[in-house]
Amino acid sequence: MLLAVYGTLRKNGGANVMLRLLLAKYIGKGEVRGYKMFALRVPFAVKSNNPNDTIVVEVYDVPDDKIPILDYYESGYKRVKVNVELEDGQTVTTWMYEWEDMDFLRDSELVACGDWVEHIAGRCRCYNKD
Repeated sequence: MLLAVYGTLRKNGGANVMLRLLLAKYIGKGEVRGYKMFALRVPFAVKSNNPNDTIVVEVYDVPDDKIPILDYYESGYKRVKVNVELEDGQTVTTWMYEWEDMDFLRDSELVACGDWVEHIAGRCRCYNKD
């Protein structure tokens, strides 16, 4: 199953080892349109009304029998289908974990660049969401 990850499961995201242990195969880096990213120690992808909003993702092919482990790890998030435009121009349909509870994120920051790895490296601006 193809899975787009945008936060801690990305390379240099802090928890990518989990995907390696689950024998996930890296497919490529890309973008998902129509989402914004917010931060509260970990990232949250939230559906946006603006199709120009983008978040940076990495796509992995995860063995189907390992998905329940990731669903547990991402509890609180909803797994949804999204289209990812890969760096090579190819578009693939994948699953991704999105967050829906904006009340939970009331004290969060908008990760303006939409890239968690750049954010944790200090190379991305953040703004209060209001």
